[in-house]
Amino acid sequence: MKREEILNAIGPQVEEYLNTNWLNCGIPHNIMVDEDKRNHIVRCGTEIMAQKSGEELYPGSFVTSVVENNLASALLKADSINQFALKFYVTMMLNLQINLK
Repeated sequence: MKREEILNAIGPQVEEYLNTNWLNCGIPHNIMVDEDKRNHIVRCGTEIMAQKSGEELYPGSFVTSVVENNLASALLKADSINQFALKFYVTMMLNLQINLK
């Protein structure tokens, strides 16, 4: 699969997981109602799950830190939105089973 095909297959699964679990993961309501911020979380989550699935898509340093379970590095590299989404990303990595079909 090509990069865009992989991301297009994973993105809706991440978005559904976010819609179901945002409150339990402590993501503030003001972030969820802001479409740009919400989409930012979905994009980062999609990159995380693609990398975790073994797809080599050359992620950024924040995504690499999250996938490598490097909390200190992830906290230092997280932007103002991802600071609120770290618990979501960890929960997603542990619980979401990705289907690339």
